[in-house]
Amino acid sequence: MRLSELVECHPGIGFWKSYHRLRLHGHHINHKRLYHIYTSMGLNILDDFNRQVLWIESDSSLPADRVIRVLENLKESRGLPRLIRVDNSPELISTKLDIWCRDHDVTLAFIQAGKPSKNAFIERFNQTVRTEVLNDYVF
Repeated sequence: MRLSELVECHPGIGFWKSYHRLRLHGHHINHKRLYHIYTSMGLNILDDFNRQVLWIESDSSLPADRVIRVLENLKESRGLPRLIRVDNSPELISTKLDIWCRDHDVTLAFIQAGKPSKNAFIERFNQTVRTEVLNDYVF
């Protein structure tokens, strides 16, 4: 019950912070048991780092043209990075995007194929967006 109250006040607190706060308030519970309760409640974990999101483009499919359009918009508002780390999805390995990046002096750094853990930050961020935003709202 105390866990429910805690995450209701702080929805993005995460498991370990919840565990430590409960312990500080005198609730002594095994972390494995609390984790079982936490996951059975369907709670999500947020990143520990405070990072800025420059753009979110959400759809069931994002062709290379849309990726380029987003990069063009960012170029106008923020400038372009020197390097973009990407996975090996079809829109990111396209010749069209490769040519655009070469023309704008942007390097595409591909993670190892089949290893999403090599881009763990974005994988975790995507999961958070899915669970914290998209699952909670109907568009």
